[in-house]
Order: sequence, then structure tokens, then C-alpha cells
Amino acid sequence: MLGYSRSMLKRACLLLLSIPLVAGATGARSTQPPLLPPRPPVTIPAPDPALVAALEATSRGGLDDLVLAGFSGQPLAGWLEYAALRARFDRLPPARGAAFLAAHKGEPVAAAFRAD
Repeated sequence: MLGYSRSMLKRACLLLLSIPLVAGATGARSTQPPLLPPRPPVTIPAPDPALVAALEATSRGGLDDLVLAGFSGQPLAGWLEYAALRARFDRLPPARGAAFLAAHKGEPVAAAFRAD
């Protein structure tokens, strides 16, 4: 018996038998992240009917600078102006194009205008 007492052997056996139980208990835990509650759907408000009508008018070339001035407070005013100017690129004075680029310097609408 290599000089170990009986009580020491019992403790060693109990210890060795308990290791798989502890390992099994910790290994049985799920590694998946906890489920998040579902998010409510995002509602997007409908665009202003006047803005929709103005965008449709730009495709027909019937939107002038006076009408554009009425939309200056709209978040999409730059894109509306871009659409109106794009419809008449062939007869657009260079000064008007330069004024548009200066007014929208650094904005994506100016890059789109420059690309066209």
C-alpha cells in the first residue's frame, strides 16, 4: 500500500470520483448568448405630399427656382434642387451650378451633382 493510510485513500478516491461530476456540470452549460426580446417594428412616416408632387414635377422639368425656394426648410431640399437642376443640365448656366455646389459644399448631394 505504499505507506498511505486507509482514510487518505478514501479521500483520494472520493476526490477522483467527484472530478467528472464537477466537469460535467460546468460543461453542460450553454454557450449561446441569451435571447433578446423582439424589437417593435419601426414606422417611417409618409413623405409630405407637396414634396412628392415637387419630385414628380422635376421629372417633367416643371419645377422652377421660385417653387424650390418654398422647400428650403425641408431636409430633402438639396436633393429636390438637385433633381430640378439635373432635369435641365443641357441649358443650366454655369453660375447656377456653381451656386448649387457652394450652397451644398461637403454634402453628398454636391458629390452627386459633380458626378453627373
